[in-house]
Amino acid sequence: TVPEQHLLGWLTAHLAGGVASPALYLGYGQQDRFAPGHRLLAAHLPPERVVALPGGHDWPTWVALWRDLLARSPFGPRTGDAGRCAAP
Repeated sequence: TVPEQHLLGWLTAHLAGGVASPALYLGYGQQDRFAPGHRLLAAHLPPERVVALPGGHDWPTWVALWRDLLARSPFGPRTGDAGRCAAP
């Protein structure tokens, strides 16, 4: 479909370094039915931006993935920032 074609074009340019874009992170369950495709993408990303945990395509796995990803830089707490909120 057209949306997938646009996404594939963007992703191809992103992985080739041809577009300015935010860092791409990937999290997936190792038993997810879509895991084979995720592994293909993961092979092109820095290992520190990929999380693969036991689990399938379900909420418990996604919650665990979010917790893992949010604990990582640049999302995790920074030294000296404990208890502070960013200004709106």
